[in-house]
Amino acid sequence: MTLDWGAILRDGGIVALGACAIIAGLMRANPRLFLRHFPEPLRSQAPPLAPGERRAGAAGGLALVGWVVGGMVLSTLGAEARGEAFAGLALHAFLVGMAFNLADWLVLDELWLGVARGRGLLPPEVAAAAPPLDHAKHVRDLLKGTAIFAVLGLAVAAGVALT
Repeated sequence: MTLDWGAILRDGGIVALGACAIIAGLMRANPRLFLRHFPEPLRSQAPPLAPGERRAGAAGGLALVGWVVGGMVLSTLGAEARGEAFAGLALHAFLVGMAFNLADWLVLDELWLGVARGRGLLPPEVAAAAPPLDHAKHVRDLLKGTAIFAVLGLAVAAGVALT
């Protein structure tokens, strides 16, 4: 197994940048689309999502999943073209996906929501009402994402290997 670290870093960076841009754009356009991710005190004060908001959230979620999985698949196809075996393909796909998982945790969660308290990403009234960031919850989410990307990495590698 000879991983192409340059391709992993390049493709992982592209996937992470695009995915973070999708999330930041959706959050900036309508932070209520992420209502289920807000702390309970904020959720309980907000009215439920309107049908249009639910549709917009679903469309944004599909765009995000399509971008991340599509990036993993395209990058892994490149690894296969370089002669990588199944284990290498799975690890390659996993690492490309993990670039986004790490960027989501460090950039979106810890920096923007934690340190900057949502400034520039959330409307001022939402950012001002947000309680302190629950770091433990976000670390648990990072670990859940790691498990998800491990499974996705295997699935992407299997799909690429079967082509």
